[in-house]
Amino acid sequence: MLGYALTPDVPLGPFEGTRVTVFAAGGKQSKLHAVRSCGYLRTREVGVLQVALDAAVVGRLCAHCAGDGPWVRRETGLGIFLDALGGLGLLYQLGSYTGEGDDEQWSQEEVEAAAALLRGAPRDPGSDEDDAADDVGEAREEAERLREGILEEWRGAATSLHQAEQTLLAFPWLEQWARPRLLVKERYLAALRGQAALFVDPAGLLTAAAVALMEAPQLPGEDEAFTVLGTTADITRRLRSLWGRWQREAAAGWDHPSEHSWIVHHLVDGISSRRKGRDQALAAARALLATWADRAQQTASTGAAAEVLVTVTLPQAAGEEPYERGRKWLKGLGAWGLGVLVTSLVDADWGRGTVTVRVPELIAGRLIEERSPLASTPHQAVTGATAAVDGERSAAAEDEPMGPGIFDDTPIADRRPVTAGHLQALRAASGNADQLYLVFSAEQGAQVLPLSALEERCRQGWQGIIIAGASDLPGHLVQPEKNPTAPEADDAPGQEHPSAARDHDRRDQSFGEHLGVAAGPRVMERRTYSDRDREHHPRCLAMARGVKDLRTLDGGYDQNGHRSAALPYAVWHGLLAMSTIDLRPFRAPSEDRWDSASGIPLALLADVQIYTTNADPLVEGKGHSPDCRHAGDRGVSCRDDLLTLEQLLHKEDADWCGKCGGYAVRRLTPAQMAYYRAAHRLHNIAAKLRAERPPTHYTLDTGALVSELDELAAKRLEDLEDSALARVADTWRWKRIVDDLSVKARGWNRHQTPR
Repeated sequence: MLGYALTPDVPLGPFEGTRVTVFAAGGKQSKLHAVRSCGYLRTREVGVLQVALDAAVVGRLCAHCAGDGPWVRRETGLGIFLDALGGLGLLYQLGSYTGEGDDEQWSQEEVEAAAALLRGAPRDPGSDEDDAADDVGEAREEAERLREGILEEWRGAATSLHQAEQTLLAFPWLEQWARPRLLVKERYLAALRGQAALFVDPAGLLTAAAVALMEAPQLPGEDEAFTVLGTTADITRRLRSLWGRWQREAAAGWDHPSEHSWIVHHLVDGISSRRKGRDQALAAARALLATWADRAQQTASTGAAAEVLVTVTLPQAAGEEPYERGRKWLKGLGAWGLGVLVTSLVDADWGRGTVTVRVPELIAGRLIEERSPLASTPHQAVTGATAAVDGERSAAAEDEPMGPGIFDDTPIADRRPVTAGHLQALRAASGNADQLYLVFSAEQGAQVLPLSALEERCRQGWQGIIIAGASDLPGHLVQPEKNPTAPEADDAPGQEHPSAARDHDRRDQSFGEHLGVAAGPRVMERRTYSDRDREHHPRCLAMARGVKDLRTLDGGYDQNGHRSAALPYAVWHGLLAMSTIDLRPFRAPSEDRWDSASGIPLALLADVQIYTTNADPLVEGKGHSPDCRHAGDRGVSCRDDLLTLEQLLHKEDADWCGKCGGYAVRRLTPAQMAYYRAAHRLHNIAAKLRAERPPTHYTLDTGALVSELDELAAKRLEDLEDSALARVADTWRWKRIVDDLSVKARGWNRHQTPR
């Protein structure tokens, strides 16, 4: 894109003077470079400069960096502005679809001849019939290619103008500078529209509108001509399908409805051509289509008189990647919608995507109907005092122009409220736009939200600022620590980690390690495959850890049905242990002496969160963890159920998935992890002392048990008393359990004698 590089004459507006980092070789007049790795920077001694961005700095930029140089992060205001200019942005659009030097140029005579041929120009009667038929067929194919080429060129020119003017709405200080080149584009677009209109039959558009507005007719299900189709119900079903196909095809363009008679063959799908009565059914179907076409023609002939103005909002392309910006715009209009625009356009605001057309009332009726892809309303001319009032309303409704203080790393006190327009520009410019953002509003305080949720709030009138995105967090604070001696904790789907099965592990730091917060970054890193994600995922994990309810991080789905990537799949593993948790120590003991339960209080673990797709036994379907393949979408959804460990402990009627265990656990903090290990140690001691009488063999070292109980009594009781999460009842229950086991162990110790 070197032909569309940033030049010193481009106004920088409020971004002029912004401090940027550039790289240069020695010498006062050497070229400046946006990145150290620029191919034009061929020296080992590279200077790093902090300069104020202005025309002089832009003039010294190398050609490559001026065309597409990542001077700053794309998520900042300056980054969004430069992205809107470079690449396929404003500078490229101003130089394209101007009619100057384009290969796609058609003479007016060529276009008129092709349009006349396609609209039924008579054949030369003096030519040989067979040769003339071949010649006419080839000529029509060539004319159809010409028509499609002109319509596609008009759509591309309109899309380019739309993108250019949309950029000027976000950065209005560019308007005066870009206006001369916009006028060239507008003249070229008008010339293309005049050529495209020659191929469109206005009468055909009117008839197609009549077809689209027709109500379903009475279908002759009892007609004997259709007996070959089956029973009366079968005949009615097939005729209803035939009507729907014909209406869609006849309303899609501007061809005469009679040209769609081929549709009758769908009526006899699956019926042999030798079957008696098949030809009779086809003949009756053709007559039925002719009747429908006559009705449409009569309606069209009565609706062509009066014309009205209609304001049309053109559909925006949704779900585009940044490199696809604008490529899908106007793609969903179809032939009929494009035909209406090129034949009836009166005025257009391409930047906002609204146009005014003058059309017959019948076409206006179809435009305003929900069946049309064009969102339309009757046009209302506004004059006098009303115009002034409406002007004030439209100005108030306009988004504040993009500038510093919205996404930049400026002091928080200087931040400006973010709007839906700002977020739209952010999504278009940044590959990491759909991430987590720390935001602040006076009504709801500080929150962490995905971009899609933030966009929805802005549409509802939310007033707040963006404090930081996940990509803004400093890397030296969020990168996982490299500890080669740390155990390789991982999640075992649907079961407790294998280390939990060994008694001695309950006393060391590796027991239950896979459930802890410390294991999250390691598990996440093993599920991260690109260098870019290795930089981005730890920031997302750090941002999400402070969120109270992880279901609020679900960004939902876009208009194409794709789920938001606000929180990558690997990050969910960093937040959640995708395995069940061993709750045997905390269950209430029963009369059964073999029951492995100790009734230890949950204490610090009571509020640990559990996420599952379904925790209600009255709702059909098993509960799955966010990692289960049976759950469909990976990660926590806003539709999932949230429980606590205390609720899970008393939930015996849940229907959990046998593969994943049914739920995932919010990773335990170090304090919770220490208590979890201590509870299992105490449970292990209780299981050993659960016999009704002292052991007859000296296989149990009760002295070691007494020492371990003394350690648990002192350390755990101190932790419980100091913790704000523990309750007085929990502290009392822990002390009682330890005391009872200590009394029992000391009593057994007195009965033991040396060997």
